[in-house]
Formats: sequence, C-alpha cells, structure tokens
Amino acid sequence: AALANGTVAGVTYSGVTTATLTLTSLTGALNGSIYRVRTRTTGTCDLYSNNATLTVNPLPVVNNLTPTLCEDQPGGSGTASNIDLPLLYDAAVMGGTPPNTSVQYFTNAARTAGFLISAPINIFNTQTIFTRVTNSSTTCISDGTLVFTVRALPARANQMVQICEDTPPGSLAATGINLQSFETAIAGGSMVNRDVEWYENAALTILIPPGAAVGAEQNYSINADKQIHAKIIDTSSPTVPPCFSQATLDLDYQARPNDNQITDGIGQVLGATYTVCASSNLVLLQINPTLNPGSTYTWTVPPVSYPGEFELLTGTTGFFIILRF
Repeated sequence: AALANGTVAGVTYSGVTTATLTLTSLTGALNGSIYRVRTRTTGTCDLYSNNATLTVNPLPVVNNLTPTLCEDQPGGSGTASNIDLPLLYDAAVMGGTPPNTSVQYFTNAARTAGFLISAPINIFNTQTIFTRVTNSSTTCISDGTLVFTVRALPARANQMVQICEDTPPGSLAATGINLQSFETAIAGGSMVNRDVEWYENAALTILIPPGAAVGAEQNYSINADKQIHAKIIDTSSPTVPPCFSQATLDLDYQARPNDNQITDGIGQVLGATYTVCASSNLVLLQINPTLNPGSTYTWTVPPVSYPGEFELLTGTTGFFIILRF
C-alpha cells in the first residue's frame, strides 16, 4: 500500500513523495518490514525499485537504580569515598552481562565527554549519576540514572570503665563481666535499630562470642587492663553488609585492696567489739597505711545515739581517726 505522510500505529512517516523516506518512533514490530519506491512518469506507467528490508535493532537494557551506601565516618558527613561505579553497578544497570554492551557514567544529564567518570569517585547523599548503555555492534544506546542515598553511620562513644578484681584480694582475675551492660553507652545512648558485636582486635576478626559461656560477652574475664572493640551495627540499614561504626571499651583492671585490720593506739587489733571507758581521753583508731600503697580510705562512723556519747575529732578520709568518749 502506498504510504502517506503522518503517523500510523505510532510510527511517523515523512518524505513519502521524495527521494528520502524518514521514519521516526520505530518499534520492534517493524523489524523485517519491506519497502520499495514507485517512480511514476507522465501517464500511467510505473517503475518499482528493488525491495528494501528494514532492520530495527532493540535498544540495550538499562535499569534505573537507587543504591544506598554507608558514609565514611560517623557524624553525618554524608559522603562515601572511592566508589568504583563499574565494579559495583555495571551488571545491575545492564541487567546482566550482555555481549557487545558497556556502561558509561557521567556527572551531567547531557552525558558529554568532559563529564565522563573514569575513576572511583566520592558520592554524596542524593547525588544523581547519569548512565549510558551502548551496544557496540548496533551502536544503539539507552540512558538511565543512579540516584544515591548515603546513609549516616550509627553514633558511637568510646568508653572506659574500672573493673575490680574478684574477692578475695589476690585472686588476680575479674570474672563474670557482662559486656552487654556497656552497649547503650558505647552506641551513643540508644539501642534503637542497633546491635553490638564485641571483638578482641581492631580489625574486627576475632569475635567475642555472644552468650553466657565462660569467655563470652555476658561472662567475660580479664586479669589486666584490656581494650576491646565494639562493632555498632545499624539493623535497619538496607546495605550488605549493614552500615556500622566502631568504638573501643577500655577495661581498667583494679586490684582489690588487701584486708587491713583496724588497730588502736597501742597496736591492738580490734575485734567484733571494742570497749572503752567514758572519759576525756582520746581514742586513736588506725589502719596500716603501707599495706595497700596508693589507696584512699573512708571511715564509716555511726551517728551518736544520744548527746555527748562521743565526739569525732578528725576527718574520715585518712588512715586514722580520733574519737573522744
């Protein structure tokens, strides 16, 4: 049938009475269509050309993506550094690895050569990267986008806690430490959408196992100062692996003071009871200040039960006190 200028089934024809026929908005349905030119001179004699078969190559697949990345450092920097776009996204953009097909990444929508991304780049939150998929065999192209979300890392707060040696003094170990009791503080004050894993090393390769078994995170032990490492995980993060921060917990091992008996002014060790006579004489009670070097002392003196029962003549933070009864 003779063609006419205009749109038929979504395809627009123009130049149907000229030496150049133009078709726009082609679809795959026209692949294999046959066209020929009729040349008519004066009169009714027609001359037809040889058949011309139309080949419509399919456009390469392009997928628009909305990737999520983790920022580099806690604190809302909103930047993910050194992102290798081809390594991470080529297959997803093309829907696989089709032959003769490649992806280019640009920072401008016009996809001009000066804005071609040819090395790993830093990505900021809400940034759009513009893609172009090209089939080198057909030269057909398809354009798409990557719209990035850069997710903030969980809050973190390094902690230091003092851990006392077990009783009796000289046991040389502090056992039964529940690391979970420090998790809220080390996660910045909230465990909403958070999980904490504990590790022996900064590389986070030696896991302190969860649970209450000996040596696990609910039953940990030390015998000297020790630093351990917390991996604070955002459990709502869509990334694989989830976004996480890292913090340290310094366990400050404190030896327990040796028992220090109270003696009076003549060196007599006090027992469960101690009898004094009411007088104006002074009563000295003391402990041995050389037994636990570097220690501080606090005396607990009960209040008087009636006026004039006794008088405390010193403070309560030295190695001795003086009373008058």
